[in-house]
Amino acid sequence: MNFKLLPVFIVLINLFACSNQPSDVRQNANTNNLLSVSDTLNNIKDIFESDTAIISNKRFVWTIYRNDSSCYFIVKQETNGHFVTIMKDPEFTTNNSGLAFFDINNDGYLDILEGNQYSYLFNSKTENFSEVGEFHSIDTLKINSTPILYENKYPLLYYLSYGRAMAMGKCSDDTMINENHSELFVINENFQKISFATLDNFATFDGKFRDSLDCGAEIINCYVPPYYGKYDKYSVWNNGKTVDSFLLTNDTSFYHEDFNAVDSDYITNYWLKNYSRLLQYGQVFKVRREKPIEYFE
Repeated sequence: MNFKLLPVFIVLINLFACSNQPSDVRQNANTNNLLSVSDTLNNIKDIFESDTAIISNKRFVWTIYRNDSSCYFIVKQETNGHFVTIMKDPEFTTNNSGLAFFDINNDGYLDILEGNQYSYLFNSKTENFSEVGEFHSIDTLKINSTPILYENKYPLLYYLSYGRAMAMGKCSDDTMINENHSELFVINENFQKISFATLDNFATFDGKFRDSLDCGAEIINCYVPPYYGKYDKYSVWNNGKTVDSFLLTNDTSFYHEDFNAVDSDYITNYWLKNYSRLLQYGQVFKVRREKPIEYFE
């Protein structure tokens, strides 16, 4: 099964800010015209990047502010000819990612995409953006081309993400294995992510296994909620109760040739075989963060 890759222009937006942005729904930000009274001259010089978009016939703008001591982004909505702040992420960093307007869930509304993985989905009811964490390259779990529904109304979704390539102890430097992880979840009517399980091969790279595994072998673990940070309190990677743990041999039929990692067909088949017993673990996923997203009416 081939996952849909994000368009190259998303990466270009991250690298080159707001240049050459097309269409009648995405517009270059004219910073001087979009600043509200609360944006002082000191804030103006701290603006790192900004972009605007037309969503549901209204203009929205996100702006990243960065100086030597802090970095954050805010979102504003045009109301009666003025831009009003509706959301602030106080923990944003530009070290590894940028922002872009993009309809990541294909519902006809532009969302905010951080880097190429992390998403804030536009909620047309609240006219604001809901933080759902990792949400990219999404596919729908299907049987005979028919979507599988949770509670008879929410399509079961999943993604497969490939991370950095790492060398294994018994392998030569040109034999690498990619980190990879997947998540089974739905998005409910309140734009909350209900997560049922995550699947990853991170244990493969643990020191107690890394030097003993055969070349190409991987340890796959399946975790269910409640989740906690894999490496620290605010880690973006999930740990939870382990309900499956198995060793994949170096059988190349499991692997994606381009990523040196488990093929998406293998992950899809795992979810198809096991989703029914995993649905009992569903919980609303909350992004682990030190400072919460701030929303304004």
